[in-house]
Formats: sequence, C-alpha cells, structure tokens
Amino acid sequence: MGQIRVSKRFATVLALAAIIVLSRIFPHPPNFTATIACILFGAAYLQTRWGWIVLLSAYWLGDLAINNLIYPSGMGFTWFTPGVIQLLVAYLLVFANAHWLLAKGAQPLQILKGAFSSSVVFFLVSNLAVWAGGSMYPQTAEGLLSCYVAALPFFGNELAGTVFYSSVIFGLYWLSSPDWNATISKG
Repeated sequence: MGQIRVSKRFATVLALAAIIVLSRIFPHPPNFTATIACILFGAAYLQTRWGWIVLLSAYWLGDLAINNLIYPSGMGFTWFTPGVIQLLVAYLLVFANAHWLLAKGAQPLQILKGAFSSSVVFFLVSNLAVWAGGSMYPQTAEGLLSCYVAALPFFGNELAGTVFYSSVIFGLYWLSSPDWNATISKG
C-alpha cells in the first residue's frame, strides 16, 4: 500500500480550517474565537492567493454544522444564515488587511498590530451590516453610533480571542521551527 504524502502547507491549511470550526463549536464567550487569528496566520504563512478561499470556506462549513447539526432551526437545511455573507466579506477584508500588514514578515509587534487592526476592521464592517440590514437601529448616523456602542462588549471579546489565539498559533509555529528566531516571510 502506497503512502500518502501531505505537504506541510496543506497540513497547515487543514489545521487552520479545523481550528476555525472547532473554536466556533466548543462553548466560548461571545466572539471569543480563533477565526481572525487563523486568518492572520493564513495571510502571513500561506503564500498563495487561494488561502483566503480555504479559510472562508472553513468558516462557512462551520456555520453549516452549527446551524444545521448542533442548533437546527427545525425549518430545514440552511445553506446561508442571515448575515453570513456580510461576515464573509468582513473576514475577506480582514485577510486583505493582514496580508498587507504582514507582507514583509510576522514579528510579534506586527502580529499584535494585525490582531488589533483586524479586530477593528471586523467590528466596523460586521456592525455596519447589522445596522444597515436590520430594523433594530434607526437608519441615521445616531442609529449607527448606537449600534457600534452596543457592540463594544463583543469587540472586547473578539480582540481578546484574536490576541490569545494569535499568540498560541504563531507561538506554536515558532516553537516548531528549527530556528526559534524564524520569521514568517514572504520571500
């Protein structure tokens, strides 16, 4: 029987996809997930323009599992939950931000900047979508501001989760590298 050889990059993509799904499925404080951290690492490590597709697909597959297997609505199979497209757009912008920020390498300070700025991008875009697509807030500047203020506790959890998981993911990468001073570079 022949051996199946898996490249390190492919194994990394699968691991990131699994982390995205599992961090959303296991109980956690609201918005304290590994999604943005995985996207940050993917933007730094995956030297391919297709990495974002795999990571966003993993998010969507997690959404399918959560909404159809774990918490089914009883209304049949749901391919796209309300707001998932807006979230995927927000994560695509997070990937672009991280790709730009970490283009020359991922050092701890750059990763921290990436975690913060990516969390801000996600916060702004996702809550803009909540305001624009819902009836909870008036469609005024004051309504938008109210939406952002109401979402601040979720931002704290998002940022904390992103910093925590980024530390773990990038830290494990560095510890597993032959050279502990290794940087993730776009050589």
